[in-house]
Amino acid sequence: MPKSSDVVPPVKRMAGRPVLTDQDRDRSRQKVLDCAASVYGNVDYKSLRVDDLIQASGISRPTFYSLFSNKEEVLELLVRQANDTLLQGVVDAVAHAHSPEQQLTLALRAYVEWGCNAGPVVRAIYREARIEDSPAYAPRAQMLQALGQLLQEHASLAGYSPPSALVEACCIAIEHLGSRLFAAEFISPELKDQTLQHMHRVASVLFPESDLCAPHAI
Repeated sequence: MPKSSDVVPPVKRMAGRPVLTDQDRDRSRQKVLDCAASVYGNVDYKSLRVDDLIQASGISRPTFYSLFSNKEEVLELLVRQANDTLLQGVVDAVAHAHSPEQQLTLALRAYVEWGCNAGPVVRAIYREARIEDSPAYAPRAQMLQALGQLLQEHASLAGYSPPSALVEACCIAIEHLGSRLFAAEFISPELKDQTLQHMHRVASVLFPESDLCAPHAI
């Protein structure tokens, strides 16, 4: 029988933030982000509290702070993920096109599908995209820049060189049409198609005397 001096007492874990495996961390982080998308869609970023995120995701406060520094980190990552999904969707769609006409059609359609399927976070992005200190402000600028580059590329393929101011105006107009569509309580196939028609007409000003944005291409 071992002596009492040979028995190693159990190690007591110090109080504080819980220890999570890498897999647990990734799963818990994504759970918070998924729940935050719904919360952020209905509450502006200034009113949203860490407690709202904790309650929605069903985790403890120590666990939350073991995953994120603050609510700003959650919202910034959430918006960045949404925009990354949009850009990747456009890239994937354009990769299957066989002509500039089809590329533009598929790119605009990918944008519309993203907004219709991304969930409540889209409302937050468009609600706060023009507020400089909001999590949606910088990603919006990046998205507009990417859209502008796409339109410039298509114009160049069609033999046109539109001024940058006109390209920027087209991007803002397309974004506005998208925001109105995504804010609708019910998005019917007819409304989606109508919005795509309007987007093509807006883009057509960059391609004078070209059928690049003709209605039959949609």
